[in-house]
Amino acid sequence: MVTVLEPEYPSNFYFAHNVQPFLWVRGGLLAEDYRSVAVIGDSDYTIAQACEAARALVEAGLTVVAALRSDVDAAIHTAALRAGGRTIAVLAGGITMPIGPVEHANVAEKIARSGAVVSQFWPDAIPTSKTIELSRVVTSGLADSVYVVDGHDGGPSHLQAEIALDHSKHVFVPHKLHQEQQWVSRIGFRGGITAVQDIDDLTKQVVNVVDMTPRMTAL
Repeated sequence: MVTVLEPEYPSNFYFAHNVQPFLWVRGGLLAEDYRSVAVIGDSDYTIAQACEAARALVEAGLTVVAALRSDVDAAIHTAALRAGGRTIAVLAGGITMPIGPVEHANVAEKIARSGAVVSQFWPDAIPTSKTIELSRVVTSGLADSVYVVDGHDGGPSHLQAEIALDHSKHVFVPHKLHQEQQWVSRIGFRGGITAVQDIDDLTKQVVNVVDMTPRMTAL
């Protein structure tokens, strides 16, 4: 368990108004994880794009943050690990509870060896619709910025983007998503959302944002 009063607590979370008092961690959190980007995707149709983004981000020296609930999430982590990168997985249940299906559990084990598996819930907490909702706060809190690959109005990606903006985190989206989904413009009317042309454009802009963000090492 890492509390908000300890130096190991992730500094990106200090920017959130709903900072969690403690996190349970398998693996380890590093100070360098402040250079991190959450990759968010809803649909199996965009797995390839999400994986390409994860690979490019870790090759740029960034840590990838993602949930570990869906096949898209597992694919994001796997792509980053295969590229030699570091990932942080956010759980919607306790860290001692089984992670299913088996493929996801295997991914979690690999992540814990070189990155971190994180939960804000007690170790034996069972995932529910409410804990899934609450876990999005941690996904955003751990990351410096967020890349939303896809998502429909009112869907999980939309909700994650709103939490990120509420945390004053910068949100990146593909230009196509910005054109096709009205919710992107609706929640980003005050700024904070950038549409990128491709993965190269994403990587360039993310690195600029991450390296310009002021750092906090203590509350």
